[in-house]
Amino acid sequence: LQQERRVRLRLRLLSNGALVRADILQSSGDRALDLAAQRSAYAASPFPPPPAEDASLGYTYTVDIQYQPRSNRR
Repeated sequence: LQQERRVRLRLRLLSNGALVRADILQSSGDRALDLAAQRSAYAASPFPPPPAEDASLGYTYTVDIQYQPRSNRR
């Protein structure tokens, strides 16, 4: 990874925190990173149950995942 990249996902949960869907809203420009971000959302499921008041939003959330190049310093 040569430069910082960001993927924006839309996550839709059930009231128990299970992930129903993870959509890529904004690509990083690198398909492999986009798919890795999407897979990580599914791998993290189930999430903690969302607040009941978020039902009006359909338990839908926008999340940014940022990738940064590794520093060679230790």
